[in-house]
Amino acid sequence: MLVYGLQLRLNESSPSTTPVMLPRSLYTGCTALVTLKLKSVTLVDVSSLPSFPTLKALSLLLVKFPGDAFVKRLFSNCHVLQYLEVGRLQNDNVTVFTVIVPSLKTLKLSRISRKVKDGEHGSVI
Repeated sequence: MLVYGLQLRLNESSPSTTPVMLPRSLYTGCTALVTLKLKSVTLVDVSSLPSFPTLKALSLLLVKFPGDAFVKRLFSNCHVLQYLEVGRLQNDNVTVFTVIVPSLKTLKLSRISRKVKDGEHGSVI
């Protein structure tokens, strides 16, 4: 069975301090995945390189990442990505959010925070 779309959203009213560990197969085995929507989850770094060869739409809302390098690796392996929506948290563990995706047609980038100090966070597109 092939999965073409996946949406994972946790209950935002009861935030957990325990990270949600997505199955390793999500990063490496979803070769037919076209749409992925993640909301209110904490991603855990995996030793294997994330690969989404057919992913065209990605939504990352209120997501905590393992760090800058993970974000860069994630996008570098989305070769046909056309739509990206990111709603960043103040404490998302990413200092410089780097998006280098030549196929990207639509980018929605927002910050969900009270206050950001100069030089604390940034984006490279």
